[in-house]
Amino acid sequence: GVHRGVRRLVGSAPRWDYTADMCIAAQEVPEGALCTVCFCDYDDVQDEPCTWPGCRAVPPHPFDSQKDYRDPSGVALGKGFAHRSCVGQWLQMKNLSYCATSAESPPPPLCPACQWDDEAVQWRGEFSEATAMISDALARSSGTLDAPAVEELFRQMVQRAEIAPVSNDSPAGVAELANLLQDAIERLHPQPAIRAVGREVCQQLVAEKAGGRDCSG
Repeated sequence: GVHRGVRRLVGSAPRWDYTADMCIAAQEVPEGALCTVCFCDYDDVQDEPCTWPGCRAVPPHPFDSQKDYRDPSGVALGKGFAHRSCVGQWLQMKNLSYCATSAESPPPPLCPACQWDDEAVQWRGEFSEATAMISDALARSSGTLDAPAVEELFRQMVQRAEIAPVSNDSPAGVAELANLLQDAIERLHPQPAIRAVGREVCQQLVAEKAGGRDCSG
């Protein structure tokens, strides 16, 4: 191949290692609780129970929480924490790092529950772009789109949001359009967690445009 220089679209930053010091201390643990890594108790006050670096929840999410697309919430919350030293050893073994302009910058969360929160925000933004297109189309019409207009709207929508193509042969108002959008989301995304985000967005569209009627079908 041919090697040539390219201009970066964004700046560069040094990499920083995740360390035990970044772990978020648990606010409290039940009496007799054990570390979910070594299964020992927390008798050493210098080695407190913690959760993942970057966890933003208050109180912090349990260390053994998992992202779970099969659950509408997107998360299977755990019940336990881990010694700071145990998490630190795991981080060192995995050699995990992140990019940041300064070591003082908050690290990206390793907490699976917080990672789902961030992902859900992205899905919500993407599906909201689709509902904004519906709102704009309805604002330019009398409140109902004819069948060809519906198909053209969804043809454009597929290019901007991660939804399945839509076939339609009848006029549609806000409730029908929201139902079509929800169906398009569910046909492309079998995961209940992502479907729940789509349902929330389409219900919000109907609530704003049609006095709170449900679009979940």
